[in-house]
This record gives sequence, structure tokens and C-alpha cells, in this order.
Amino acid sequence: MKKILVVLLFFSLAWTVFLQEERINTLESTLTQLQSTLAQLPSMPSMITIVDEQDGVSTILPNVLEGVVGIRVDATVRQQTWFGERDVQTSGSGSGFFIRSDGYLITNAHVVENAFQNNRSLITVVMFDGASHEAVIAKYDRNIDLALLKIGASVSPLEFGSTGDMLLGQDVFAIGYPLGFDLSLSITKGIISGLNRNLGNGVPLVQTDAAINPGNSGGPLFNMKGQVIGVNSSKIASEIVEGIGFAIMGEVVLEFISDVIDLET
Repeated sequence: MKKILVVLLFFSLAWTVFLQEERINTLESTLTQLQSTLAQLPSMPSMITIVDEQDGVSTILPNVLEGVVGIRVDATVRQQTWFGERDVQTSGSGSGFFIRSDGYLITNAHVVENAFQNNRSLITVVMFDGASHEAVIAKYDRNIDLALLKIGASVSPLEFGSTGDMLLGQDVFAIGYPLGFDLSLSITKGIISGLNRNLGNGVPLVQTDAAINPGNSGGPLFNMKGQVIGVNSSKIASEIVEGIGFAIMGEVVLEFISDVIDLET
């Protein structure tokens, strides 16, 4: 009986050793295949390189900043007060951008409203480098909230993008002078939230969640090619609303200026 148990134990140990050898051989074969596969792969760099692909806005800015301006309007207007009609000194500001190298620029009509047909007013355009120029109104339309101004200087104009290229969810950014000149050339970024919006005057608008604040009015809304796709004009201001701003679509601007200037010249 003992001999039988010894024999069985011997064969059991032998079988176990055989299985272990098979497993080792299998692992060695797998390791050899893995080493062969790794040897065929491209060599990895010794350190990880992080590429900044955030949004490209910083790359575009040098090409467009000089085309954006601040606008200050000082005017004397006649207003009704508790003591009857009196002359009142007013001052306001907004943004704008050049559309032709000979000094034509676009802004909102409400930015220069107090200067329209008012000979006791002064419109000052403040350039990228701080230089300022007096401007005159070449065309004004309160209904679509656009005004075409002109200064006597050679400038760097911006380029309009195609309306047909605009897509919902597309990245956009705005540049302007929110709250006056202390925050000059502020940049905000967002997406196109809606197209062909209408706030009641029949003018098609681009809706965006890029921050549009008082003073941004008249400034450009850009696509990621650095092209103007709209003129920032308004926002919905409410405690229960956030990130709903609007820009007049570029095609409206082009139609507005078509009878005064030709962008091709």
C-alpha cells in the first residue's frame, strides 16, 4: 500500500512540475512576442511635450487688435428737467472696428446717438496705440442700430467672414471696451448659441454666450479665422438670465454700407 502511495505521490509531483514548466514556457513566449512588438513601435520621447491647443485666440489677436477701437461721444443735448428745458452735457462710450484702410469704421447707432445731427458734439475714436482721432458720421440707421463713421487716418481694417460658414456651437470671441476705457480691448470667448435671432425689429442676430457688456456695443464678434461675423449690440440683463448676448449679423452690416462704400476698393 505504501509503495502505491509513493508512486502516486511521485507522479503527482512530476505532473505538477510539468505543468509549471509549460506555464513558464508560455509566459516566456508571450514576453518574447511583446518585446518584438515593442521593438517595432516608434521610439517615445524622453519627456512629455504638452502642446497648447486651447482655442487659438492668442494666435489670432496680433492680426486683429489694431482694427478694434474705443469710441467716446461728448455732446450737449437739450433735455426737459424739473426746471424746464436745459442744455445737458452728456458723455458715453462704446466700441467699433475699421472696415477699410482709409478710416471707415462701424459701430452701433445707439453709441453715437447723441451726436447724430447734433453740431454740439464730438466723437473721438481711440486707437490701439492710444492715439485719438475725431470722427464724423457717414451713415446712421437707428432701426438696425448701425452707424458708419470716418476718421482722417490710414488704418488696419478687419475682414468679414461668410455668413454661410457660421454653425451652432462654433467658437467665437469678442473684443471691446466694456465699461469704458479702463478695460480697453477686453477679450471674451464663447460659442454661437443661436442664429437668425430676432428681438422684434426684424434684424437677424447671432446669439452668443461670449460676455457682452455695456461698452462692448459696436465691437466685433469674430470667428476662429479672425474674421468678423457680427457687431456686438445687446444682451439680456436679468437676475435669472446669464450668457445671452447678441450681435448684428455681418450680412446686415455689408448691406448697410453698400450704398456708401465698396470694401473691394
